[in-house]
Amino acid sequence: MAKKGVVKRAVGYARVSTDMQNESSIDAQIYGIKEYCEKHGYCLVNTYIDFGISGTTDQRPQFQQMIEDSKKGIFEAVMVHKGDRFARSRNLSSTYKEILAKNKIEFISVTECFGNEPESVLLEGLTEAMAEYYSRNLAREVRKGLLQKARDCLYTGGNLPLGYDVDPDTQKFILAKNEDEIKTVQLIFQMKKENYGYAEIIRALEAKGLNKSKKGNTLSKSAINWMLHNERYTGVYIYDRLSAKGANGRNGHLFKPEEDMIRVEGGIPQIIEKDTFEAVQKIMATNKKTNGRFRLKHPVLLTGLIECECGYSFVSCYRKERPGHKAYSSYHCGYKSSHKDHHCSNKGIEQTSLDDAVLDLLYKYLYDDVETITNELNTHRKVMMSNLDSDLQTVKKQITANEIKVKNIVDAIAQGISNAAMFDRIKELEEERERLEEKLSEASRVEETVELTTNEVQSILNKSQEWVRTKNIPEVRRFIDKYVHKVVVFKETVEVTFNVAFSFCGKKSAPYHFTKVMGREEIKDRYYQVRQVV
Repeated sequence: MAKKGVVKRAVGYARVSTDMQNESSIDAQIYGIKEYCEKHGYCLVNTYIDFGISGTTDQRPQFQQMIEDSKKGIFEAVMVHKGDRFARSRNLSSTYKEILAKNKIEFISVTECFGNEPESVLLEGLTEAMAEYYSRNLAREVRKGLLQKARDCLYTGGNLPLGYDVDPDTQKFILAKNEDEIKTVQLIFQMKKENYGYAEIIRALEAKGLNKSKKGNTLSKSAINWMLHNERYTGVYIYDRLSAKGANGRNGHLFKPEEDMIRVEGGIPQIIEKDTFEAVQKIMATNKKTNGRFRLKHPVLLTGLIECECGYSFVSCYRKERPGHKAYSSYHCGYKSSHKDHHCSNKGIEQTSLDDAVLDLLYKYLYDDVETITNELNTHRKVMMSNLDSDLQTVKKQITANEIKVKNIVDAIAQGISNAAMFDRIKELEEERERLEEKLSEASRVEETVELTTNEVQSILNKSQEWVRTKNIPEVRRFIDKYVHKVVVFKETVEVTFNVAFSFCGKKSAPYHFTKVMGREEIKDRYYQVRQVV
């Protein structure tokens, strides 16, 4: 209780595990907290609300935000409707109450007045133990029911796989009434069996008007990958395959041994033949990739930096030497396939000649004319510094506007006005806030930069100049992305965008971008000249 004449600032924390709770609903919890504040002389300055998250975990966004804010001295008390809203685990409860105590924050459960007597410690501990027992016992009983339903091959909740519906009377899986769903699944497996890539599968689905998920959204590559790994399509009912939840939550990629799962052959209708499913698994296992840079047996300079005018990455292709043919390496658009349909008409480009051409540009504009690049760096910094104040003010205003929008939505939710669109909007605003804060950080970093002298830049470049001059690809590959931002291949030209920034004895220059253009015919001539010399 606040001392007479002193108004303490308090915040409320409310939580519901599901949308079906009523007695401890958000409205009831907030009302009880407000009523307590009015009676005992507290000023409620904020509320933190988590929806649909269990109290057995601390992975709750608003809960963590409240704990973080407790360090800032912006309130003196945390209030909950009941202790189990704060946590349903004794370990979590004691851990975070201790953190609040260290931050000199009072913890109050408005419906459980434990007092300050020694006996209150025992009473509070018993209450927390009962809350944890209730949670664990409820989970056990729910699990028992779900396991029995699974043994009978019944629907146990969650998102339905594409191609299936649930019979409302028997709760068993049936083939989807929408036949397009079944056609989608079959086409995906058939194309993957023929070793088509995800992008090609998506284009084929779009061409047939089948690229829709159960909820009507566009199928993504990750969704297709999940479907291709889903053994249920072969008619096997599978339940309880994920490993038990650990201290950090459940690992969605860690499965139990098959003997510990519930597997019932023929438990659901079959959409895909077992032979097709197994063939697809072998193909995906074979195609499983590691980082390309470390797999390649020939030196490649521009991996990860080169892209096509269509937006897709250019990938390296290598042809071994064989009788009558020399070894040949090239870059070509990753959007093109080895199958019949070619949706990108941009031709590949010989790798060695392009690598050499890029290195020649790098040497010419960076290493061979240090004075010019130094002057351009310093001039660019002056321009950025002259616009710094206005840039910072603009971004700060945008962040303030963002915060107001979020607060308005949160206030509306706290008053009981909520819908799915509001939560989607909050997520959009949070993403916008992250982008704005990154822009603010980038603008602020300009103040940390300084002008560098020609000698300082020269001393930096001396370390790698010989590697660039002699075109030592393995060595240059280690630092090329510090100076080359990207290489874009068009049908007639190649654009190389440089991103230059130096650091010397703790001093940093402002980043400087510039682009140079080369003709593809010029690069092609270079390749034929090299062949003639060889």
